[in-house]
Amino acid sequence: MKLLATLAASLIALGSALADPAADYAALTAGLTTITGSGGTPGTVVMHGRTAFPVFTANTNGTAPVVAAGHWNDDTNSGRGLAYSHTGWASTNAGNGLALSNAVRWAARGKTNAVIGLGGSMPSVNWFTAQGYTTKTLSTTMSTTNNDFTGVDVALISMHSGYSSNALFKAATFLTNGGGILIFSTPWALSAGAYADANNLLVNLGLSFSGDYNDGGPFAASPSSYPAYVSALNGLDLLLAQRFGTTNVAVSIQQAAADGIDGVLAVRPLFPPLTNGLAQLLATYGGFISVNAGRTLTKASVPIESLCERYQSGLFDLTPAALLPKHPDADDFPGAVSATAPVLNRTVLVQGNAPPDDPALINQGSHGTRQPVGLYARAGTVVRVKIPADKTAAGLRIQIGHHHDENFHLDAWRRHPKVARYEPLTNVVNEVGSPYGGLILVRVPPDSLLGDFPITIEGAVEAPRFEQGVDSPADWARLQSLSGAQGYIRSTNFTAYVSR
Repeated sequence: MKLLATLAASLIALGSALADPAADYAALTAGLTTITGSGGTPGTVVMHGRTAFPVFTANTNGTAPVVAAGHWNDDTNSGRGLAYSHTGWASTNAGNGLALSNAVRWAARGKTNAVIGLGGSMPSVNWFTAQGYTTKTLSTTMSTTNNDFTGVDVALISMHSGYSSNALFKAATFLTNGGGILIFSTPWALSAGAYADANNLLVNLGLSFSGDYNDGGPFAASPSSYPAYVSALNGLDLLLAQRFGTTNVAVSIQQAAADGIDGVLAVRPLFPPLTNGLAQLLATYGGFISVNAGRTLTKASVPIESLCERYQSGLFDLTPAALLPKHPDADDFPGAVSATAPVLNRTVLVQGNAPPDDPALINQGSHGTRQPVGLYARAGTVVRVKIPADKTAAGLRIQIGHHHDENFHLDAWRRHPKVARYEPLTNVVNEVGSPYGGLILVRVPPDSLLGDFPITIEGAVEAPRFEQGVDSPADWARLQSLSGAQGYIRSTNFTAYVSR
């Protein structure tokens, strides 16, 4: 473990040696004390590169950037780039114009007669020529050397223009060869394809766009650069060193590092350089984060552990049912199931017609219907769900655990903040499961007209329940004592979920 901490500290030092972030930041903010910003509602730029850094940020610790910069592959001999989280940053008014001028100069490595490639929706040619630059028009296809990066030193592009795969490939080659680029977008307004294209281009700059809303300005320019740990990989190195005992930093610093990592995980949940280190971090807690009736987790007190809880939850979401473990806290919440409870195979009838607003989902219109089936999935156990072949493209899902609210936003957690798991039913035979277990519910998408159809569920136990019109009061004593840890009472227009 200590060897890993030493390696982590060495990586921090290596990242610092590759670039001079203080000089880069000073060049980008020269002459600025405040800046108007983009206006409107920008997204956020998140950072993972070891040489990536915030330029303008909505908070004082650098963890909510609206503009950030990085070096291609963390190599100062390769390209330089900036990501702007709103197209309004492509403005030459007042302080914004000075910031843009600084950015072009930095990306061009100070070359005074640089050639500037301009995509659509960029400042006027006259603004650049007045500063001594030559301009070239870039097309969205970049089909010839007349409209691509050939001869260009710095390019300005908006990801709302719709660049072809050929153009994006040329952009990556341009950066590999030392070109500079300024990339503008309003992430939450991009199409899914354009958003993916933008982040595929940004990844080697150590940056990503996030659709999380941010502040449109104005912004104060910090008098000094932000610490390296606000970029995720550097922050992860610091948190590993903290856990291994080779450094000891304030909780506020741990929180800032954790915030940077969280931001990247939300955009790149399967990013190996980050997830590999997070797996090591989670291992320092024995592989599971503990939140139960005897242990409330207060996020502000233990930012590393709360980060690992969020990582653990995301990991469970991405793990196939057959590989999911039983979480040690599952018996605490949602509750224990007797080891001798009979395992059932049962065919149930699903009501396949779902209006946009279903009365069973209070304040959750357009979510379709959520139908309990009287069965409960044990924690860490595979349940098989068989559906008719003509329903595999119907958008059906299984929900395990009826507590669908996620409590990550709360200051303290008294149970794990996410205990429900959703599985799409896209095959005739589907394997589902949950590390916590829970009631089994069938989700039918809104506006479905599927009619009633049977599904077969194998490997579950019975849940305590009472359904009006199906069960009689004489059945209640038996029904309320069934094996599942959670159950329900259901009438025509209302379902109450209860603990056994």
